[in-house]
Amino acid sequence: MITLIHGDDLEKIEDDLIRLTSGKKPKRLDGAKIQFKNLEEELLGSSLFGDESTFLVENLFKNKKKKELLEFIFEHGTNLSIILVERVKLAKRDLATLKVDSLKEHLLPQFYFKFLDDLMPKNGKALSRTYNSLLKSMTGEQIFYSLIKRVRALIAVKTGATTHSEIVRFAPWQMGKLKQQANMWSEDDLVNFYHKLYEIEKKMKTSSLPVTLEEYIDIMLITELN
Repeated sequence: MITLIHGDDLEKIEDDLIRLTSGKKPKRLDGAKIQFKNLEEELLGSSLFGDESTFLVENLFKNKKKKELLEFIFEHGTNLSIILVERVKLAKRDLATLKVDSLKEHLLPQFYFKFLDDLMPKNGKALSRTYNSLLKSMTGEQIFYSLIKRVRALIAVKTGATTHSEIVRFAPWQMGKLKQQANMWSEDDLVNFYHKLYEIEKKMKTSSLPVTLEEYIDIMLITELN
């Protein structure tokens, strides 16, 4: 069985992978770098010896030989358990050519990246509007921890900590956007905003927020970023 999981909601993708590989020891293959010969050896060897291994093939669409590799998988992998994982949204033209048994798409809400990309001083009212639209499809807690991750990434960029775990896997275009966003902040303002998020987290854990988390975030965006 061949399963394809794709999208930008990494949390849901990981949940799917845990469920699909529970009780198994999947063989992880780096699809972005794998050579045809290595893929052939792995799949045909497993099939030949009756091995019931589960194969987890990640980032195959980054491989320049993806067409050739996919054709081989669809021809020889139907009797195996193969999970293709792409942590980006694949184009419809790519999906239309795939002969998978199961397709799972996990996408973040429409306003998610706009909200995070617009996080900057003097933009509180606009952020509040996007935030309230985002609340229709995400919880306050999910948004809150996304804010923390983005602010950590901005601080890392601002301070030149390019090996920080929050940004080390970012593509060049993502780094470019982060640098532009970080330039809208002073380092002190970023650190102060992060401390305010930390204070919210402490109040959450002690159930001492004066209003709901959703309301508190909205108030903070308007008061701190206007």
